[in-house]
Amino acid sequence: MVVRTRRAVFTILVVFLFFSAHSVIDSHPIRACDLPVQSQTYEAEKLEKGQISVNLKTIFTQQDITKIETSVNTCRVSISQKIQQFQYEISNLLQDKANLQGYANIRDTIKRFETLKSEKKNIYETMGRDLSQISFRGIYGTILEMVPGTSRKTLLMEARRLIAPSAIHDLRGVAVSAVTEASSSQVVFDRIVAETSGEMDIETTVLEERKFFKGKTQLLYVAVVSVKPMKGAVQKAGATDMSVSSAVVDILTPGGAQRFKGELAGVTSAAYAEGKVNSLSKIVEQWASVILNGNGMATKRERSILMDLDRKLTDKDDQIRSAQGMVERSRANLARLYQNIGFTACQGHAERCLSPANKYIDDKIEKLVDRSMVEKEKELVFRKDRIRGEGDPAQEIRDLACDLCKNLKTTYGQREQFLRLSVSEMGVLVKDVKDQGYYIQRHPRQGWIYPYADDRGDLWFLVAMNFRVERGGRGAGEGATPKTFTNSIGMKFIPIPNGTFMMGSKLSASEIARKYGGKESDYGDEHPQHPVTISKPFYMQTTEVTQGQWQAIMGNNPARFKRDNNPVEKVSWNDAKEFIRKLNRKEGTNKYRLPTEAEWEYACRAGTTAPFYTGDCISMDQANYDGNYPGSACSKGVYREKTVEVGSFAPNPWGLYDMHGNVWEWCEDWYGNYIVGAVTDPKGPSSGSVRVLRGGSWSSDARYLRSADRGGDFPGFRYNNLGFRIVRAQ
Repeated sequence: MVVRTRRAVFTILVVFLFFSAHSVIDSHPIRACDLPVQSQTYEAEKLEKGQISVNLKTIFTQQDITKIETSVNTCRVSISQKIQQFQYEISNLLQDKANLQGYANIRDTIKRFETLKSEKKNIYETMGRDLSQISFRGIYGTILEMVPGTSRKTLLMEARRLIAPSAIHDLRGVAVSAVTEASSSQVVFDRIVAETSGEMDIETTVLEERKFFKGKTQLLYVAVVSVKPMKGAVQKAGATDMSVSSAVVDILTPGGAQRFKGELAGVTSAAYAEGKVNSLSKIVEQWASVILNGNGMATKRERSILMDLDRKLTDKDDQIRSAQGMVERSRANLARLYQNIGFTACQGHAERCLSPANKYIDDKIEKLVDRSMVEKEKELVFRKDRIRGEGDPAQEIRDLACDLCKNLKTTYGQREQFLRLSVSEMGVLVKDVKDQGYYIQRHPRQGWIYPYADDRGDLWFLVAMNFRVERGGRGAGEGATPKTFTNSIGMKFIPIPNGTFMMGSKLSASEIARKYGGKESDYGDEHPQHPVTISKPFYMQTTEVTQGQWQAIMGNNPARFKRDNNPVEKVSWNDAKEFIRKLNRKEGTNKYRLPTEAEWEYACRAGTTAPFYTGDCISMDQANYDGNYPGSACSKGVYREKTVEVGSFAPNPWGLYDMHGNVWEWCEDWYGNYIVGAVTDPKGPSSGSVRVLRGGSWSSDARYLRSADRGGDFPGFRYNNLGFRIVRAQ
């Protein structure tokens, strides 16, 4: 039907057809939502340039247009529902991936477990070395009948060989009997006793004399010996050319001198033996008190070593059990997580499958994204406009269609997020989405023009247009992740995305006190936990301000622990502000500043929700703090008692170093109570007496390192554990 009228209305229906850059979509084009009424089709490029010929011989009815609108709207609802389902599944997978990332440090935990076992072995070895140096002394005598012509050297060696077994046996007995209390070190001690045979040296020769009696020549030999009971092994007695006529005698034992006299009388004479033993007794008396006192000190030393070993083994066993429990729990949790996501290809320990499991999730996400993109390709958008009748209707349609096409290209041609995440999925997951390029950019492809008359007989037109859809990867188009940069004095900054997180502690004050120590009243300022939105992205320095950077701006170095790449400390809040003022002036900007308390916690958490970004515990391999106080369920570690170089430990998920420990970090805010309810870009109270400090330091217990912990001090206060890092507005 042809309608002639002064006023004509033309409706443009623009349909955006999305397609994926993947070959599976390119090779199997997806048809857009079917238009129930066919019309003229034009390339989008020609529509934009007005290079089209409009046929007004066919004018559609209002009923035709209603069918088109109904079909398009019904199709869009169906597509939206499917994409929402895909998005829900993708969000769950992203959460699974975040859970996997939470176990990324399991290898560090296993390494720590193996290190602890190695340290326990070292304790054994150290104790063995220490025990092997303890010596006991005694006085032993023997009598050798000589073969004529035997050299003195050979005789002395034979005398030592004869004395050694008895001396070692006796003095090892003294050493072993000193260990009377059963303890965790007893087993180790018994093992050392079983594995060693003792080692003896001649310390002093008391008597060495040759005599000829009863047709034979004898050597009388008495010596002070030193025995290390827990060292080495004695040589077995070998063959000899001489016969031994007397046993070896421990002269210091009760009756020992009399036994030696009897042995001596048997090979010489009673008178000689009496005289010799009497003269020997005077020498023995001089040595007796010295030897007995020395053996008493050796016994005390031995007991001290074993007590120290018992303490160290108890502590180390506790640490090993804790680390082993963490490893076993982590492996069990990972295995359950693998099962939940349907990953069944893991053989062996769960930590070996982290990378394949991540790839498995990525592949599932990729397939869902492809399916979502396929659905997005079908989507239609339409527009209408009216012919005013001020000239050639066909020309007017061309002009209006051209303007609409350009407008749609501007509106939909920007890079836009294809997957939208909920508040609970912000943080590390947003970075994951950006890395994988879940963004789209749409380009007009084809259009259909439907001239029609409404119920009053006025002339309109409708334009339908589909779109080519491309995956807009990282850095493509508006909204791309900004790059890191380094300023003129070597400060490195990374971009922190805008987003929403839960600020404060999800643990109650009593739970924090139970797990990490302190009183409940210490933690009241961390509550209530509340949602906070950081509305604008910003840059944050990857490390604390170093002494070298401070020196470059301020010309001095106030730090106690001086080293260029260590954090500057002994700086007040006022000092930090002066540093920033001079840095801004040097670089001709006003964008450098301290972070707000909310920005600091948001960046510290980096999408995590546990007390630390490392989990429920933080080890000395992950941060610099007083490792004697890690928390009730966490393993103790070393206490370095000073700052360390910035960046000495692994960064948090967003690439920030030392957000836990090393030095406390000043924030911009005055200290005050939290506001109840959701807030956006909070800046703390408008006035106060104390400025906020965050992060804990080298001298802090672990409880002060928690992401939610709040500290503060006077703006002019300086100490050797106070430093800062800065942010820069984008």
